[in-house]
Amino acid sequence: MKIKMSKLNVFQTLTAVLAVALIASIGFIATGGFTGALISRDSPENTVDFINKNLLPEGLNANVVETVKDGGVTAILLEIQGEQVEVYTAGDYLFLSGMKMSEFEMPELAGAPEVEQQAVEVAKAETPKVELFVMSHCPYGTQIEKGIIPVVELLKDKIDFEIKFCDYAMHGELELDEQMLQVCIQKEYKESYLDYLKCFLVDGKTDRCLDELKLDTAVLNTCIEELDSEFKVKELFADKSTWLSGRFPQFNVHQDLTIEYGVRGSPSLVLNEQLVNTGRSPAELLQTICMGFEKTPEECLTSLDNLSPAPGFGYEGYGDATTATCG
Repeated sequence: MKIKMSKLNVFQTLTAVLAVALIASIGFIATGGFTGALISRDSPENTVDFINKNLLPEGLNANVVETVKDGGVTAILLEIQGEQVEVYTAGDYLFLSGMKMSEFEMPELAGAPEVEQQAVEVAKAETPKVELFVMSHCPYGTQIEKGIIPVVELLKDKIDFEIKFCDYAMHGELELDEQMLQVCIQKEYKESYLDYLKCFLVDGKTDRCLDELKLDTAVLNTCIEELDSEFKVKELFADKSTWLSGRFPQFNVHQDLTIEYGVRGSPSLVLNEQLVNTGRSPAELLQTICMGFEKTPEECLTSLDNLSPAPGFGYEGYGDATTATCG
């Protein structure tokens, strides 16, 4: 198996396609209120049919993953080319985003963010072990990776940090290839992994990052072939009867740990072999990880950005303080 380059930032592109198409089909009412695109009936099937026929370019199709009704609004989770996008319907109208007013909280404009209280006390260690489980192309996985990089650069060898992967993939063969590559970079070029990850998170272009860092692709391909031989990644991908729920191919490189820790989706943070809750901003992640020290180092007093990075690839902008996951 040879290393492949990501040709497309699917998550950002599909969201943009839907947004542009939807805006083209709707308008503002006289009072300035925003109206949704008109669909024939409030049902997931008709919504998908409307999106496929009117909003998506030829060759792309949306499929329903899950629907949730809340009052007069239906939230529909769609899968488009391996990516998941959430839309909302109310009556005959379709919306690309929504907010439940009863759950709205004014964000704090200053001060250190609060990490969600842990259900149990976090185990302590002299050198905390920090394992971040993601799917390489999950927009919420890339979000937390962007948030944790400044923390890892700050704490350096005071923590034992490693990116690991969920035991199934939701973003196609491209994700399986990228995850095997990243496992091998951490194994063969550990000192270069963080630089590779920072580069990859710009736009998901693997080949460019390998060229910039001058990593030996022959060494990496040998490692990937050995990894694939041991964990049957390509074989399991080819045999759809083995896919989770018939939809998601297995990635069993870290399966024993995902079972041991109870990892269920991307992202999941494990601190000292214990699954923990955390926000996704650098400040929140630093606060969470520093809970794992037996003796707190002075670096834990450092002020980092308390805003969460935006989901997906790219470093521009910020995202909500979300708990959304892939999985």
